[in-house]
Amino acid sequence: MLNELPQLLDFYQTDYSVADRWLPFAETQLLLQFVNQTQRPLLHYWTLPQTVILGLRDQRLPQITAGLNLLQQQGWHYFYRNSGGLGVVSDAGVLNVSLCLPATIKLTITEGYQLMSELVQSCWPTLPIQTGEISQSYCPGTYDLSIAGRKIAGIAQRRSRGATAIMLYLSVTGTQQKRSELMAQFYRASQGQPPDFPEIDPQVMANLADFLPAALTVDLAQQQLSQTLRQAGHELSTTAWQQFCQQPNFKQQQQQAWQNLASYNQSIL
Repeated sequence: MLNELPQLLDFYQTDYSVADRWLPFAETQLLLQFVNQTQRPLLHYWTLPQTVILGLRDQRLPQITAGLNLLQQQGWHYFYRNSGGLGVVSDAGVLNVSLCLPATIKLTITEGYQLMSELVQSCWPTLPIQTGEISQSYCPGTYDLSIAGRKIAGIAQRRSRGATAIMLYLSVTGTQQKRSELMAQFYRASQGQPPDFPEIDPQVMANLADFLPAALTVDLAQQQLSQTLRQAGHELSTTAWQQFCQQPNFKQQQQQAWQNLASYNQSIL
């Protein structure tokens, strides 16, 4: 399926600060607009420190204020992303990847998940990475990626009329058990109960690095993803995105996207 992508892929990489923690999702609409304009895919690598990224479903937690207070007391920032699903953890050991595709690349929802799964599996072909829900993980989904029953990554999608964003969070390194324990405490404090909210078992989650003999970092994982795409015959370029960012109305569009995301977070500002 990777071979069906065009030869030229745009990409860029961002290390967001806590102060800019909304930007990855505020910019998603701009990314979709960009690929609709260029009719080429764009790959975005990004990191975000010490933040719990909540899904819109989390707004329905019976005691959400108690859960948010717990996160704050433990030194974590948080916000609602403008898409469904449940909360995920982002820190220095988590690599986030957004693959944005124009509508001319016609993939079903299932094929979109399969494309991202194939990319990760192709990067580390010696690992038995499997696809399927790990129900006791945080943010469980049909296209969780796991090794020996322990989740290392999750995939989501956002679709608009002109483009699709396939989004991956990959736990590369760090303490995945502590991330899981944090989310388990959050859902307990918020009184989230199955089946609407997961009963998290920290033992079912792990880092990709846990299964590799050599040391792995977020930077090395990003390099492996890019190398895999190049080996599949793709060229990665930053030129078109840089030119898009220099357009006179870019800052205005970015600010509008920021304000739109603020509306999702009005209740917890």
